[in-house]
Amino acid sequence: MTPSPLEQTLLLKFRQLPEPFQPIVLNLLDSLLTLPPQTTHDGQALLGLLRTLPDRDAREMTDAIADCRQIDRDEW
Repeated sequence: MTPSPLEQTLLLKFRQLPEPFQPIVLNLLDSLLTLPPQTTHDGQALLGLLRTLPDRDAREMTDAIADCRQIDRDEW
């Protein structure tokens, strides 16, 4: 069986990784394969969380992320 274009690209990129990273990628793939079959991968599971985070908490998280994006050039 001929590999699909996606499989060919995946193999090409995998071969370009430094050797120490290859087992990490393999472990990631193995962990994805062990997900329960009923797990949704289309974002439907996330929709169940919609509006479960209070607005105040969401604002605090957004502000914290914004703070992390700012660079203090004098810090170094």
